[in-house]
Amino acid sequence: QIMRALIDAIHIQIDRNEFDLKKELITLIKEEKTAHSNQTISLDLQYLLPTTTIYASQFHLICAIRNLIDNAIKYGKDA
Repeated sequence: QIMRALIDAIHIQIDRNEFDLKKELITLIKEEKTAHSNQTISLDLQYLLPTTTIYASQFHLICAIRNLIDNAIKYGKDA
């Protein structure tokens, strides 16, 4: 059953669209700062890509980045 579930998962079509990545990252950072307002965290964006519009799965990409930020806050040590 596990193999069948993996095979089915591979065939899932992920919707992709154009969106402004920089805008989404700025919004995500604001949300993370609000969600962790009881903690002292430093979270800034240094956007180095030449364009802000990308073609990808907005939902999945932002979820992955949010997860990375949450893990950094949760498991990171003070510098």
